[in-house]
Amino acid sequence: MALAHILSNRAKLLDAFESHGWVSFGAGASVAYVFVHIFPEIGVFQQQLTGHNGHNQPVSFINQPLYLAALGGLCFLYLLDTIETDFYDASSKTLERHKYHLPLFSLRAILYALYNIMIAYIITQRPGEGLINITLIASALMLHFMVINVHSHEKYGELFEKYMRWPAVCGLIVGWALGIIISIPDAITVTAFSLIGGMITYIALKKELPQTEHRAPFHFIAGVVIYSLIVLAIPFFGQSSAAFH
Repeated sequence: MALAHILSNRAKLLDAFESHGWVSFGAGASVAYVFVHIFPEIGVFQQQLTGHNGHNQPVSFINQPLYLAALGGLCFLYLLDTIETDFYDASSKTLERHKYHLPLFSLRAILYALYNIMIAYIITQRPGEGLINITLIASALMLHFMVINVHSHEKYGELFEKYMRWPAVCGLIVGWALGIIISIPDAITVTAFSLIGGMITYIALKKELPQTEHRAPFHFIAGVVIYSLIVLAIPFFGQSSAAFH
């Protein structure tokens, strides 16, 4: 997986990756990885964590914690991107068209390193996967990293080269080492796994969805929160109906 970062400074490789449709392929592979691999495993982990799966469980408001973690990962990146885009839109109206908001970039660079640490740790903690399965997982994630790196290189240029690429490589090494040395409680590991699933979903779809000027982030978050609350409240309505009978 580190090769995706190490080789991302090769201009010819990046050009070939973009011109031959590999960015879209990588995004598609990432989405498939999430829906075919991560989300089904989230269901299994949630059953192990709570003793039940889906809505078929005792009435509890937070009855799907891992799916909520995945949703939180998606919403967090959406908000971060929206804040950054609004800043660039504002600066484009001035002469500072290539100005970067360094605190936002620093946060993104740190998050990218942490993202790599979490992924490497989780991969290292899966010794029973088998060579073929773990190779397929690593390949999907390598394509995922290439998609991120192509767009980050286009957006940040030298800043990506200096402050994102090598910290990402170090993050993979640190995560691998942590996976060998220590064992984090399963509840934390599966929550991080779910968080990553939501982030991968957002990143992959973001690179493929058509650009739109109808950005209303707080309306988007409001829809997520309100609908989530309605779905989470369904068991309580069911309990109330049963009480009347």
